[in-house]
Amino acid sequence: MPQNRAARGVGWSEAALLLWPQALLGVVVFACFARAGWVAVLWVMPFALGLVVAVPFCVLTANPSVGAWLRTKRLAAIPEELT
Repeated sequence: MPQNRAARGVGWSEAALLLWPQALLGVVVFACFARAGWVAVLWVMPFALGLVVAVPFCVLTANPSVGAWLRTKRLAAIPEELT
């Protein structure tokens, strides 16, 4: 079946329901590295920050108006969308 985000986007509750394990893992990783110090947090940030922001990133990028804006800027598009 096709993805259902094209017309309506993804709601916060739906994204949280699907992505809570990733977000929780990111928070736990940050907490563990924070015990080691701020330098360790800086090292893990490129890897764990994406997990922490998974829910808001999903909601934002699935929004049809944000998708249209990104296409006008030629960002985050596939070649078929740029022609």
